Amino acid sequence: MRSLALLGLAVVACGKPTPAQPIYQATVAPPARGFQLVGPEIDIPAGQEQQWCTPFEPLAHETTVVALEGYQAPGGHHVALFTLTKSFKPGAYRCDGSEGALDMVNWRFVDGVNAGIAHKLPDGVALTISAGKTLMMQSHYVAGKDPIRVRDVLNVIAGDPGQKYIQANYWLVGDVNIRIPVGPSYQTAANCTLDANINVLDVRGHTHQYGNLFQLDLTRAGAGSSDQLYRETNGLLMRNDPPRKSYPIDAPLPLKAGDTLRYTCGWSNTTDHAIQFPEEMCQGLLLYYPSKGFVDCNAGSTVVLE
Repeated sequence: MRSLALLGLAVVACGKPTPAQPIYQATVAPPARGFQLVGPEIDIPAGQEQQWCTPFEPLAHETTVVALEGYQAPGGHHVALFTLTKSFKPGAYRCDGSEGALDMVNWRFVDGVNAGIAHKLPDGVALTISAGKTLMMQSHYVAGKDPIRVRDVLNVIAGDPGQKYIQANYWLVGDVNIRIPVGPSYQTAANCTLDANINVLDVRGHTHQYGNLFQLDLTRAGAGSSDQLYRETNGLLMRNDPPRKSYPIDAPLPLKAGDTLRYTCGWSNTTDHAIQFPEEMCQGLLLYYPSKGFVDCNAGSTVVLE
């Protein structure tokens, strides 16, 4: 889940399945409100785990997003929707770790779904994508003994134009400047002080497979002690399907200007080299309202990015 780095625009060659293998594409109608994105053909060799990212043409009309539906071939792990702050030529690009061809600092998370599962924002809550934004679909696959040839499908469901929605967005806390030395234990931490009153609906932490800790602690303004909001120690789980701590719309977590969120990230680097972003990550993602934009607190410095 915030994630959730990725500018050579060359498509990375990937082993081809047998010519007789058909292309899998779900036959599903576009949503009654919203739009449908159909990705280009991608090929995943047998036994490999890969992530692919597909930029699309800029959005023609402002869209108030309330839900996503993702459709993948067997072996699909998740499909996610982002906006990009830069335009890229449409097509499929590898976007996993050192294979990343699209710089992740330009990504803005909208939502994601695990294979075959829809995800809906809380009733009455929406995230608005402005006209002119470049959209990007991220597809994650784990192939078994057979290769996979697929076009993923993502239905972006828009809200009722006659309904007024609470406008939500994401508040990101973490560090894109990490450099993790080889060794069994390394941590980094920083404080993010809020500059606005917000209500939080969802919290999740994100590292990759070498992560062994993402923790988020809250210190109220003027308080001498902190409360733990979130803690997870399984890096592979945080990479693939970050556990969420959710709050109902009628009882959100209120945060006040002056409150401090302290994140702590930890890793066990068992490789033979120092690891940097985006091979590893240290990110916490908070779904909040009322929206003041996509907010990023990187290493303690907070800016509104959108």
